[in-house]
Formats: sequence, structure tokens, C-alpha cells
Amino acid sequence: MTDTLGIAAAMAGVVLFIPKFWDVVFDPMVGVASDRTHSR
Repeated sequence: MTDTLGIAAAMAGVVLFIPKFWDVVFDPMVGVASDRTHSR
């Protein structure tokens, strides 16, 4: 990523970290909401 796009290694790390952090925060909340939803 750093060689192809020409961005700094720290920025590449941030770009790869943000989606993982998003999943850590929101996946449990979505799971709880899904478990509490009563559908057929």
C-alpha cells in the first residue's frame, strides 16, 4: 500500500485500523439489536 499509493506507513496503518475499530465497536451492538428483534 505504501509503495503503490505512495502514502506514509502511519497513514496506511490508520486506513487499515479504522474499519477494524468500527467492527469492534458496532458489531456487538448490532448483534444485541438482532437478538432482541422478534421476527418470524
